[in-house]
This record gives sequence, structure tokens and C-alpha cells, in this order.
Amino acid sequence: MSDEVSDKPPGEKPGRVIPPARVDVPKLPREGSSNAATYVMVGAIMLCLVLVGAYLAMQGREPEPTAWDRAQERKAEAELRESVARALSREVVYEVEGSGGASSAGVTVTTPTGTEQATPSLPLRNQAGELGVTHEFGPGEFVYVSAQNEGEYGSVTCRITVDGVVVSENTSSGAYGIATCEGRS
Repeated sequence: MSDEVSDKPPGEKPGRVIPPARVDVPKLPREGSSNAATYVMVGAIMLCLVLVGAYLAMQGREPEPTAWDRAQERKAEAELRESVARALSREVVYEVEGSGGASSAGVTVTTPTGTEQATPSLPLRNQAGELGVTHEFGPGEFVYVSAQNEGEYGSVTCRITVDGVVVSENTSSGAYGIATCEGRS
């Protein structure tokens, strides 16, 4: 059977044979040539991208933060935490005094970073020579000082002051007596 197409209905003998139709395909513009259709196409694509971006923006989606953005956020959060900590910090003053011949004591105090022990002369003074030792604590933290008389006689007194208010004060008398104070900042 032939590939030719007939204009007769099936079953009738073919009369005239009609060759297949010829379709002319338009030639694409040569490389490097410019025409208005290319510009229109590029413009349409750009418009679509803008519309898609606007749609996503209206959906409340924000672009992912960059590493620089995340670093700035961490820095701001750290500054805020530090600011809040300073605003909430409590000034705790530990004082230890001796009387009746008690001239030194074994002293133990809690600090914001742990516990410290020393055997200073009494009264207890800071490095600047002022009475008492000062630390900054967060609100509600446990504060503690104990003082053991290092002599055969006399008495030792401990005191904890938080923001100018005495929260604990005790005295112990006699050889190697221990006075203990504790509270919350």
C-alpha cells in the first residue's frame, strides 16, 4: 500500500492523489540580530518574576537571613541580656569584724563564679582598703559568708547586705568560734 492520501472515501478507487501538505516554518532570527519580539519576551519574563516576588511578599514570606544578619541579631540579643542583667543585679556586701581580741578569721564567701576562702586580718577589707567585700549577683541568688575566729579568745561577726539592706548578721564568741550568714540577693 502506498503512503499517498486519497480524497475519496474508503472503499472507492482512488482517483486523484493529493500529495502531503507542505508547511513553511518561519526562520529564527540569526544569532546577534535584535528584534522587537526578543525584547518583548524578555520584558514579559521580567514582569512575571516581579509579579511572583510581589505575590510571595504579600504572603508574609521573608527572605532567609544572611550570616551577617544572624550575627547582628546575636549581638543585639547579647547586649539586651547584659543590659537586663545589669538592671536586675544586686550589690552584695560581705562584712566580717572581730572584737575582744579576734584579729583574724578564716573566711568563706560565695561569689557569682563560685566560692572563695581566705584568712584576712579583721575587719575584712577590699583591695582598696574599704570595709567589706562587694560582689554583683543576679536577683534571688544564694549568698553566704562564714568566719571562724583564728584566736583563743574574742568574737567574730559576719554580715550580708543586699542593696544597702542587711539580710543576715550573726556573732560567735570564743576560741575558734564560727559565725555564719546566708540569704538571697
